[in-house]
Amino acid sequence: MILDPVNKDNNVASRLTDDERKEIVGGAEMAWSTIEAASWKGGKGDTLDLWKKVMGRSFTIDQE
Repeated sequence: MILDPVNKDNNVASRLTDDERKEIVGGAEMAWSTIEAASWKGGKGDTLDLWKKVMGRSFTIDQE
């Protein structure tokens, strides 16, 4: 169930097909495992590459 924060009676997920739900869950699981792998990388470049896989090529971080 995904509730609409404005209308508590509106279950947003009720409009999804089972295939759409599985696609969303699969994408979320892939993103989670990629970001978790990024947390174990030693170099900033490797970590940033993994974050970009999830967030897109334009994702950047502040350079120190």
